[in-house]
Parts: sequence; structure tokens; C-alpha cells
Amino acid sequence: MGSRLRELGKVVDEEGELSFVTTADKIGKKTYRRSVILLMQKAIHNLYGADGIDVRVKYSIGQGYYCELVSKTDAAEKATAFLPQHVAEIKAEMLRMVKEDIPIKKESWNTDKAVELFKEQAMPDKERLFRYRRSSRVNIYNLDGYRDYFYGYLQRGLSILIFWQRQKVLCCCFRMRIQKWWQNMNRDQSFLQH
Repeated sequence: MGSRLRELGKVVDEEGELSFVTTADKIGKKTYRRSVILLMQKAIHNLYGADGIDVRVKYSIGQGYYCELVSKTDAAEKATAFLPQHVAEIKAEMLRMVKEDIPIKKESWNTDKAVELFKEQAMPDKERLFRYRRSSRVNIYNLDGYRDYFYGYLQRGLSILIFWQRQKVLCCCFRMRIQKWWQNMNRDQSFLQH
């Protein structure tokens, strides 16, 4: 509405000009990427969470993201070996969830409660971030019981993410060892383009 960005679930209760954001727009592309990241996190949680394996989105590489699979122990996190069959399993689980069109729910949480959530999920960076937040409320996104915080909006549901496999910009590279990653990248360009 006007110059203010709103999610699709927002009820419009005033007159004004309405325009839609798409992935052709920079903010639309970022929203799509964040939503795919949540989808990937949830897929990995579904597949390997019971074994104490999680994913950490570390930083961007070009138009993609560098991610690590980690095993969580009581004391720390340790990078986990990533096998080629994991790619197929994660893709299949992501596609299954997209086909089910599971909704992504935005929840307003008390900041102190969010700090506890991230402490339970062994996310110390987010735990520290919210300890110093001035606002008493924070928006947490919930995908079928998997909750996380994102700086920016997400999609309302998963069906719109059906094209994630075709987006070169959405590739996520998992860490075995950085040297192996570079070797694999040069040998298997098709992995980066899916």
C-alpha cells in the first residue's frame, strides 16, 4: 500500500494504490530466497534432526549461500560430512513439502521468549542478537513447527516455491572441506545449477 511494503496476509483497511512485488523486483527476489532457505532448513530438520544434525547458513557466495551441515553436541557444533545422497534426499523432501503447500506462519513473539527459543535450538548468534534488541516483540516464522527469524518478509506458503530447483541464484553449497568443495564445484557444475 502506497510506499509501504506489506505481506499478502495483511488486511487492507484503507484506500490507496496497491501494487504487487514479484521476483523480478529486488525485494521480491530476497523474499523468495529467504523462503527457500527456511524450506531447506525444515527439510534438513525433518530428515536429520533426530540425529542431531542441523544446517547453518553462513554467508553468501555470489548469488548463492554457503551452508554447513553441523552435528550438535552438548558442548559445541561440529561440521558434518556431507554425502552426495544427501542432495537427493534434501531435494526430494523440499519438493514434497512444496507439493503439500504447507503455510509459513508469521508469529509475533516476546523478545525474551525468542532468546529462549534460539538458546534451545543452539543458535548462539541469534540468541545474542535478541539479547540486545530494544523492541519487546520480534517476528518469528513458523514452517510446520520449525521456527526461525529472518530479517525481512517470507512467502505465505510453499507452493509458490516450486521453481526453486531452477534458480541458479539459490544454490546452497554444503561444507565437507573447503578444498573438496572447490574440487567438486569445478568437476560438477550441474550441482551448482540446480
